[in-house]
Amino acid sequence: MSTVKIRAYIQERSRDQILTLISFGFLTGWVISLPYEGPVFYGYIATSGQDLLFINSYNLFFLAAGLLVGIVIPLRNDSIKQLLQILLSCCLLASLALPFLPFKTWPFVLPAISLTAGIVMTLHGHQVKNHFPRRMWPSVAPDIMILACIVVIVTHILVTTFTVFAGWLLIETALATALFATCKVESRGKWIGRSPSVNHVNIIRRFWLLFLFVFIITINAGIMFQLVYPSFAHYETLVSIYTNLPYLAAVILCAKMYKRNKFNLLYIGLELWGIALLMFSNLAVSHTSFFLIISCMLFACGIFDFFWWSIMTTSFGYVKNPATMFGAILSVNVLGSWTGGMSSKYLLKMEMPREDIMTMGLVVVMFSMVLLVPLRNRLSSLLVDNEFLEFSHWNENATVEEAVLRRLSARELEVFEHLINGLRDRDICDELNISLSTVKTHNRKIYTKLEVKNRAELRRNFC
Repeated sequence: MSTVKIRAYIQERSRDQILTLISFGFLTGWVISLPYEGPVFYGYIATSGQDLLFINSYNLFFLAAGLLVGIVIPLRNDSIKQLLQILLSCCLLASLALPFLPFKTWPFVLPAISLTAGIVMTLHGHQVKNHFPRRMWPSVAPDIMILACIVVIVTHILVTTFTVFAGWLLIETALATALFATCKVESRGKWIGRSPSVNHVNIIRRFWLLFLFVFIITINAGIMFQLVYPSFAHYETLVSIYTNLPYLAAVILCAKMYKRNKFNLLYIGLELWGIALLMFSNLAVSHTSFFLIISCMLFACGIFDFFWWSIMTTSFGYVKNPATMFGAILSVNVLGSWTGGMSSKYLLKMEMPREDIMTMGLVVVMFSMVLLVPLRNRLSSLLVDNEFLEFSHWNENATVEEAVLRRLSARELEVFEHLINGLRDRDICDELNISLSTVKTHNRKIYTKLEVKNRAELRRNFC
């Protein structure tokens, strides 16, 4: 990215938006590098000389639990920042102490870190909704994923080429940066906590097909990673440098290649996954096969992850609690990875031939393709303005916020969000860089379209 593009990127975003992206992106990179089966985690396990891989099961369970706990915590916007600061500080202090603790304490410390990290990731859904207008929601997912991927790539290189300690220093610096960015983000004062009208069972009922698809995909990912990477483990330097580069390329291409109807990319991802499975079954282990297999596999992973991260960061109009989709999808993702990893270990223990395992993987790929048609129809009837969907229908059970979207223009929606956040007209002028008379004109139109008399009634009906 050139200097001119970087300057333009920064100018398009407010200070709080940049800080939110840094906080979320660096936090995600730290999670992937340490508690979520990351290079630092495996590096320390390898140097410990002890059989500590069982900790991984606890880590993933507690990470998934933390992601779900973050959904049901009732909060005020002005208390989110304080809670994030406390939890991030706990993660930072605990992970800073981790290399100096006896290995016998790790089965207790690492799951606690994972639980806390899961809560923090879910709560960032509030930060995204609070500081980004609707028109910018589609850009949030790739920005966060790219930042996280950069952290993971550099960490992997440091762990493999230098020492585990060097990688650990990098991710701790990233986490400290996330904490600093969170401290600098301004708080908001609107009540956004758990509402009596929010029914999490209803969310599960309506999005069950999406959760099933995520779970199946990540099961297959867990199996593939457990089988493919050990076969190329002796290419240490190559693995450390090249790993995650196809993933990063997929995220960038998904974000930039075109703006609408990206759903067909999921078919491409599944086809690439099938090709990777076939090549792994039939090609001998070599540098060429490594590049071919890893490129297909990780490019597909980038497409899939971009898909559900896009859903998470553009579904705020459907759910009142902005943490709901974050916690639900990411927890299903984590549990799917755990299931896939445990399944592959069991199959290998049973001495099942690699070709048979790959055949099972191909069956999963075919089943996933069958799911895509009903999944597309289902999401199109539920979600609004998501870049993976060609069209969006409004169903009879549309939420209040969906009804708002039907009536307001893009600019009116931005003013509406500031109004329900409690901003004064002068503050809205500064935020949107428009005149006071323009703000008042938008206010009148909003009141008319939403059938309210004044700002107080607007906040009473829609907060």
